[in-house]
Amino acid sequence: MSQGGLFASEPLVIVDDEHGRFAYEPGVIAPARAAAWFDSLLAETPWEAQRRHMYGREVDVPRLVMHYALDDPALPTVIGDAGREVIAHTGVPFTSVGLNLYRDGNDSVAPHNDHLEELAEGAP
Repeated sequence: MSQGGLFASEPLVIVDDEHGRFAYEPGVIAPARAAAWFDSLLAETPWEAQRRHMYGREVDVPRLVMHYALDDPALPTVIGDAGREVIAHTGVPFTSVGLNLYRDGNDSVAPHNDHLEELAEGAP
């Protein structure tokens, strides 16, 4: 699948197997609202630069990150609003959100596995 397919105007099911479903669903959030959320997150998130042990040495994580629990009393309003929208749309009781900020063409993420053994059975 080409990366361009992720920006199609029609829904796109990327994976739907015994492990779960991953789909791109354009239009769930109105473009103006999505842009306002993005602007808010970009300006107000206390982004963190991290280092981690990879490839036998300590390296910079090539992006900025932040993580929130959805039940945190200090949760930013925009994250709470987005979380409620996603939960209402999917029917899945998500408990947290991770944010990645890719600042330029040098920031990236490599193919990886997000510690799937830590997930509860049946949870996304």
